[in-house]
Amino acid sequence: MPALAAAPQKTNASPAAKASDARPRWNSLTSAQRHALKPLAGSWNKLSESHRRKWIALSRNFDQLPPQEQQKLQQRMLDWVKLSPAERAQARLNFAETGRLAKDDKQAMWEAYQALSEEERRKLAAQAPRHPVVGAATAVRLMPPQRMATVPLAHDENRRTMPRISTPPYLVDAATLLPQIDPRGTRVEPSPAP
Repeated sequence: MPALAAAPQKTNASPAAKASDARPRWNSLTSAQRHALKPLAGSWNKLSESHRRKWIALSRNFDQLPPQEQQKLQQRMLDWVKLSPAERAQARLNFAETGRLAKDDKQAMWEAYQALSEEERRKLAAQAPRHPVVGAATAVRLMPPQRMATVPLAHDENRRTMPRISTPPYLVDAATLLPQIDPRGTRVEPSPAP
């Protein structure tokens, strides 16, 4: 009987459950990490593993920061948590763009912005170009239209524009996009045009 109790237990955990276990959980963080990342406590379990690791890396030198910088960092964490995914993507784009500026230039631009009245800030925001965040991945840098390739289009016999996609010589099931198969197991060929 003791030999049976010592046998390893099989688990039927799904791959997704196993992957979520690989993420650092809030309770598994050190007290110093939990203190530094306190503003993220409520949304920690919703973060991806890579985001959690980035936040943990950011918390490593939290104790060495002056108290004012610690407060500033935690306030920015709170602000970040409140952003929607689209706003976060835009913030990443803005950060990448400002990363190209010299530190003194960034500081001067920030101070000039801080000196603006609330009305002037609204006007400036209204003048800013709107870049819709579309799709799953956001480019770090927007490409000018002249750098983009134009896709040539084909035309059918009625001069309707058609995409340039070669079609297979057999019929395709519209629901699955798989070849249609007859009962004998061969692909169904289209009937010749009259």
